[in-house]
Amino acid sequence: MISNYELVSSNEPSGIPPELQCVYCQRCFHFHDIYQRHFITCEFFYKGRKNRERLEDDNEVLPTTQEQYKLIQHLLYQNTLLQKKLTRIETNILSKKRKIILDCLKNPASPKPSITFFDWVKTINVCFDDLDAMFEHDLVSGILRCLSITFSPILVRDNGGVLPLRAFIQKPGTFYIWEMSDTQEVNWRILSVDDFDKWMNKMNHRFLQEFTLWKRLHSERMRETEEGRDRLIEYMRKIMGLGESYEQRRRSDLKKWLFDKIAVNFEHMVEMEYV
Repeated sequence: MISNYELVSSNEPSGIPPELQCVYCQRCFHFHDIYQRHFITCEFFYKGRKNRERLEDDNEVLPTTQEQYKLIQHLLYQNTLLQKKLTRIETNILSKKRKIILDCLKNPASPKPSITFFDWVKTINVCFDDLDAMFEHDLVSGILRCLSITFSPILVRDNGGVLPLRAFIQKPGTFYIWEMSDTQEVNWRILSVDDFDKWMNKMNHRFLQEFTLWKRLHSERMRETEEGRDRLIEYMRKIMGLGESYEQRRRSDLKKWLFDKIAVNFEHMVEMEYV
């Protein structure tokens, strides 16, 4: 037996507007309100029937526990292979980027600094204002202030516009220095961990020298009060470092700040220098 919502009127009048014909059962109506009531009901049953058909098509026999375990094993194995392949691809891309950047920096047409990196480090000046930043926070804060002045556009321009330290956003965390290579030739190379530690140790020594001068000028007056003596002890503690783990963490912060400060888009550099 066919339900009412599936019947098509056999005595369909001529001239029925298309909007009064049910799109689900094709039945036609004279009155709009009756058509609306029918349409809502017909739509409900039609969609319900379609959903039942989908559920029947989607009805699968559940795999056994053993089959599920084997499927998980297979997927994990495939995922491991893909992860290893992705790691190799990423390593190759990084190696190619590093080689491309170094090749372009070493290109004879590329501008070269007039001074090597560690000779340039010797020219970085530490002042009492840098000491104030250290007194307020810690040694790395003082170094950060000092370097922020060193990398100001005016000082970079006065150094010929090409500093012996460069970084590019395509190689996060990597610095390139103009320095003596293993072949005893001056050229661009990657700043190593030892290079960075050597640089920071030199900066620490410069701060210690400036602090010694500052102490000669102010220690006598500060020792007159207990508060002054406490501050002097605190300043000496900061200049000597606040513990190895703390200083290493702060040096990492400084390195990240330094990269954000000087990193440029390598593609833009290539366009300016070689196009």
